[in-house]
Amino acid sequence: MTINAGGAIAEEALQVTVISAGIIANGTFSTEAQAAALTLADNVKLADAVLDITVPTLATTGKAVHLFRRDKNIDAANHAPVPGVNFESIHIHSFMLNAVGTQQFISLPAIPISKDAEYYIKNDTGLDTSGTTVVKLTPWTWNGK
Repeated sequence: MTINAGGAIAEEALQVTVISAGIIANGTFSTEAQAAALTLADNVKLADAVLDITVPTLATTGKAVHLFRRDKNIDAANHAPVPGVNFESIHIHSFMLNAVGTQQFISLPAIPISKDAEYYIKNDTGLDTSGTTVVKLTPWTWNGK
């Protein structure tokens, strides 16, 4: 396939790990200590997300891990609250799990991101996670050929 001159093409930045968490209990959020802020030099608005998660036994069909965003420096050096039980912040999307009890890699294409943010997940799988749970983002934008 050939893209015509002047056509729009996607340009990707480097993939960044935004969450690296140990065990996350069912019904709870990852913590601030497990989040790495994504601060972009360019004001890119989209990213592809990948969740690397392991649950120790068969996950129930229809269960999910929910991705949330906490915007930083929204008013000078003031940040939005950390997502938690009483404040879930900006819900981005949900990673739907396969009904298996093994490591899974699940992608979410073209999620909305901001220039300066931390990302959190809420475990709604019905099970505590095992091993390390990781979320990586690959920021991208449209560019002309």
